[in-house]
Amino acid sequence: ILESSSEIRTAFLRGLYDTDGTFVTKKSKRVSFSSTSEKIVNQVINQLGLLGIGCYKTSWLKDPKYKMLYSVVIRSNENIIKFYNKISFQHPLKKG
Repeated sequence: ILESSSEIRTAFLRGLYDTDGTFVTKKSKRVSFSSTSEKIVNQVINQLGLLGIGCYKTSWLKDPKYKMLYSVVIRSNENIIKFYNKISFQHPLKKG
């Protein structure tokens, strides 16, 4: 996937965001993707960067009995618009 065409990488990112992504409009707008795999999160950050979409990584441990959770966060209006223009969501409940 990482070595594929831009169209395939974009479609893959769309699938990831459809399954494990969120768009929050309350208080502060943001698009995020979360995973327990730091490697996948780093790869998503890299792919978004190649598309010119600025983002950053956060992590937290909800409870010691669970795995660490990593998130890719897109926060600025400019980058959220780039996300929607280049990737967006296809899931009917997540389309904006």
